[in-house]
Formats: sequence, structure tokens, C-alpha cells
Amino acid sequence: MTRQLATLLEASTPLVESIEITANQTKNQNLVYVLYGLKEEIIQGRRLGTAMKRFPGVFQIHIFL
Repeated sequence: MTRQLATLLEASTPLVESIEITANQTKNQNLVYVLYGLKEEIIQGRRLGTAMKRFPGVFQIHIFL
């Protein structure tokens, strides 16, 4: 999931669109739910890191990198 998201971002795909594409191609429904939640947080104006902190069980390791 993170590799796909990184590839989309490196290709200059906008962040919200990258998250949506990743969610649409993810089979794990729990992760899909989290990705759409992340997308909504970003649409509301939150920074990516701040939005990721709202899902600590999923993104905890990524926040500290």
C-alpha cells in the first residue's frame, strides 16, 4: 500500500487522488476504510502527518520516519 501510494505521488498524482486510487485497489476492507478516512481528513485541510496520527494503529511507524 505505501509503495503504491509513493509511486503515485512520485508521478505527480495529487495526494487525495493518490489515496483514492490506492483505496480502490486495496483488498483489505479495514485498510480501505482507513484510507478513505485519511482522504477526508486531508480534504478538510489537515496535513498528511496530522491526518495519519488519527489512525495510530495503522500509520504509527510511518509518522516517525
